[in-house]
Amino acid sequence: MINPLLEGEERADLHMHTTVSDGMLSPTELVHKAAQRGLKAIAVTDHDTVGGVEEAQTAARDLGIECVPGIEFSCVQPQGETHILGYFVDPDAAALRAHIKRCDEAREQRIRDIAVKLNALGLTIKQDDIFDRAGGSAGRVHVAQEMVARGHVTTVRRAFVEYLAERRPAYVPKWSFSAQEACDLARKSGGVAVLAHPGKTLRNKFFYEMIQSGLDGVEIVHPSHSRRLQQKYAGLAHAYKLLMSGGSDYHGSRPFDERNLGTFTVPITMLERLRERAAERSN
Repeated sequence: MINPLLEGEERADLHMHTTVSDGMLSPTELVHKAAQRGLKAIAVTDHDTVGGVEEAQTAARDLGIECVPGIEFSCVQPQGETHILGYFVDPDAAALRAHIKRCDEAREQRIRDIAVKLNALGLTIKQDDIFDRAGGSAGRVHVAQEMVARGHVTTVRRAFVEYLAERRPAYVPKWSFSAQEACDLARKSGGVAVLAHPGKTLRNKFFYEMIQSGLDGVEIVHPSHSRRLQQKYAGLAHAYKLLMSGGSDYHGSRPFDERNLGTFTVPITMLERLRERAAERSN
């Protein structure tokens, strides 16, 4: 069901993933599905990469919708993992390209280390098969899919619960990259930095620290946010003059993804404010 607050307004989904990271649809397929749901604009925000932006923008132009260049930075903080959404980043910015290259190297090594642990536990997994399955940037979800294909577990969820999640026997920590560094990189790349889904795990103390560090905005609408949390973060955004964003966090691999696409959206006016901030930064 479409959010009744947005009926009659042009809508945008500013948090979506493709096969370039851990989504199930190619950039072109994702754009087509978004257009079918009546979205006026989307942002492709793959994890630590902008590799799907160009293809998605080409498909979006053909369909008459907008595709915002975006990225979701994976950050490691003392209180746990945090994500920062970068909107209107320049995919060709040197600093961003250098970061993505380093992420790719760290992610590849992490997958290899996980495979070594799984094999030591008696679960036969070939590293090259994981990378072939990913067809691009490999993550734990691709390891889990390979484990299911080989019959080691029955579902992707069981792979995480039994082996791949934090404190499980095959877990390998991510390369450390702070939220402050992500905000700085988004701005240096001509974009704006928005704190993703703060209601999932975020403590208030860290949120206020991020504001003081120059955070541009906060994701209000997200499947993990109840109406109460949406109101809480909208109130904080107004109080601290932060921009707002939101989206479905669509991956296509989870039962609720199809229901969420077209439901968790924001007015196009939110996108315009993000665009204005990015334009101010580039001038």
